[in-house]
Amino acid sequence: MCSSVEREPVLKETACPLCGGTSCHVIERVAMADVARLYRKLNVTVEDRGELEYMECGDCSLRFFNPIITGNEAFYARLQNNDWYYMEQKPEYETSLKWLPREGKILEVGAGEGAFSRYCGTDRYVGLEFNKQAIESAGRKGIRLYHETIEQHAGKSPATYSAVVMFQVLEHAASPGAFLSSAIDTLADGGLLIIAVPSEDGFLGEVINNPLNMPPHHVTRWPDRVLRNLETILPIKLVAISHEPVASFHQHYFRRTRMNIRLRKIMGMQRRLVDTSIMATVVQKCASLLSLLIREDPSGHKGHTVIGVYEKRAGEKKGARIL
Repeated sequence: MCSSVEREPVLKETACPLCGGTSCHVIERVAMADVARLYRKLNVTVEDRGELEYMECGDCSLRFFNPIITGNEAFYARLQNNDWYYMEQKPEYETSLKWLPREGKILEVGAGEGAFSRYCGTDRYVGLEFNKQAIESAGRKGIRLYHETIEQHAGKSPATYSAVVMFQVLEHAASPGAFLSSAIDTLADGGLLIIAVPSEDGFLGEVINNPLNMPPHHVTRWPDRVLRNLETILPIKLVAISHEPVASFHQHYFRRTRMNIRLRKIMGMQRRLVDTSIMATVVQKCASLLSLLIREDPSGHKGHTVIGVYEKRAGEKKGARIL
């Protein structure tokens, strides 16, 4: 069974979870049963909830799935059984350091076990995390993690931090507008917000049959133009957008993806998020083999992650300015 594809955007009055705009259109319709089959290959079971609409907001350009179905604690516990799920070292950690202020407290949202504290200094680091095992593990290392949502923490600690960082977190949030608004509320005027998300403009945005970039894992997707538009929605000023290069551990994944796209184009196959047809499986296997022989140079291509850096504007009213 394959998901159907909309050849032309279909306008629909669905509110964007980032800006609240209703000028949204359907890019593609995806059968959740197909997505569930892809998750089973990762030993993760997800519920078949019918059809998903993959949409784009005409106001801010956010891409999102409708309905928004997020993973629960049990879902993430199963994913965490995979060794690759949590990485102690991420390229975006090093990249973010050049923007971090030298003084002041740092808040990380979605901290895991607080690995980033080793980069910015444990003494000024605070993290928010839901995984109780991660919090306990971090506590044994002297790392401060709290079992709180960003909304709860903003109520307790307004205008407190010199920087708020979130690495591979925002794409999981059901209400990214409210989520970011609360994060900004914890910043002092002039404080920095640093966001790292999977790059929709990089090779990852071209990957077919990638369940981890779909619900209930990722519920939004972030092209660069969305990151640029954030300063028109929220009381922040864009400082920089930075793409990481294709990491060494992603190079085969990059080559395989690029080859798959080329072969599908030659075969006249449409671009899809999900394609479980026999032809797609054959093409994907051929792409895997050919990518070992034809080793495309990833230099100059955008890697897995894009980082947006923003400064909180002084004197702005609390909360997001929803369109």
